[in-house]
Amino acid sequence: MIESLLVKICQVVEFLKEKNGFRAIGKGFYWCGELVPVERDLASAPAVDELLRKANAQLIHITPGNCGEHPVTYAVASRRHKARKYLGRGYSCFALVREGEVLGDIWHARPGASREELAHYDFDVLGISPGLKDVYLFDMFLDPKHRGEALAMPLMGGALHGLGQEGWAKGYGFFKGDNIPALWMHRVLKYKELPRVRVRRILWFNKVLPPKPKTAP
Repeated sequence: MIESLLVKICQVVEFLKEKNGFRAIGKGFYWCGELVPVERDLASAPAVDELLRKANAQLIHITPGNCGEHPVTYAVASRRHKARKYLGRGYSCFALVREGEVLGDIWHARPGASREELAHYDFDVLGISPGLKDVYLFDMFLDPKHRGEALAMPLMGGALHGLGQEGWAKGYGFFKGDNIPALWMHRVLKYKELPRVRVRRILWFNKVLPPKPKTAP
């Protein structure tokens, strides 16, 4: 509970420092649009060694069981508190690290995790049902000061490859329909797009809305 509160406080401070900070805060309270659920076969996800070499970074799989072995630092305070919160809930992450500093991370639930084990309602909202050999990935983040360094592909691509190497079957996730860079990245990584879902989000409460009526030609 304390970590969740610290995350929110740090996020407000960080948003206010950004150019469009007030707009970002507003979206945190209210958002309405389409979410695009996606899935990816993990066995065929390619290695990203060359991308990691170009980024001069390494990808580390941090879990609740091994987090003490990886003394990494988060320059972004909200992500540091969020990492503690997520690890406490049993989630794991792939962290893109350079000289001990986390440039970005992407989290995943325990393979085969049920709705009850997850602390949010994404499965119900997205209409997905991952199986026992499937993984749900969420909350990908890149440190703003490192954006523009082409880090998204080695981070997400490396996570998919790493999970595939561990023997997991499919990776599920989603992105917002109006997020063009995310759409491009998921298509380059050969995700399969599932039927879109229209959602209204107020604070932490989601409501699935009926699809927009198609306009007549």
